[in-house]
Amino acid sequence: MSSSGESNMDSNQGPRAMLRSKVETKEDKKNEKEPYWSNPMWWIEDEPDDWFERIYISQIERKKNYHALRYMDIKNNFNPVCGHYRFDTSGMPDATVIVPVLNEETGMLSMTIHSILARTPPELLREIIIVDDSGADHTLDNANEEEIAELALLSPKVKVVHNAERIGCAKSRMVGANMAEGEVLVFVDSHIEMESATWLEHLLVPILENPRT
Repeated sequence: MSSSGESNMDSNQGPRAMLRSKVETKEDKKNEKEPYWSNPMWWIEDEPDDWFERIYISQIERKKNYHALRYMDIKNNFNPVCGHYRFDTSGMPDATVIVPVLNEETGMLSMTIHSILARTPPELLREIIIVDDSGADHTLDNANEEEIAELALLSPKVKVVHNAERIGCAKSRMVGANMAEGEVLVFVDSHIEMESATWLEHLLVPILENPRT
């Protein structure tokens, strides 16, 4: 039930989440918590909630700073069961969202960052790392420098790193991963829109059920 699954987006375009690698020791096994299923982090309710309409910013803040945040009339495109999921986020790991960008169409990166900040539970979002892969060449028509600078001021959770030279998408993701502080790494493209308020929870649940997922 990830954002990509809910919205029927191309799976190659949607968010990818992974648990940061950790070597398991004998001490870890000794202190291992109760099995996941003894204290579930998600369940199904009879009545739907506001999973599609809910945002985690105030309307005043939205009107002032989130010009790229959209409400789209596409709720009927989602499986109706989406609204019946409930999550206990208190036991979920937090996430770093890594967004490489190069010569993106104006406004698309803002759409991505605004939707992540507005539709992600604050307790689950450690940070968003924008990796600017323009390198030293900022002469491109859509180099995004002004847009990136504006987004960096939007929230303390938004961090920006500028590559000294162009290194490509895969290596840019690794740059973000190496400086990430979140327990889970989520990789998204710079033109992705989170369309529901439970997109991240649906990615985290499989990791909770099986950390080797």
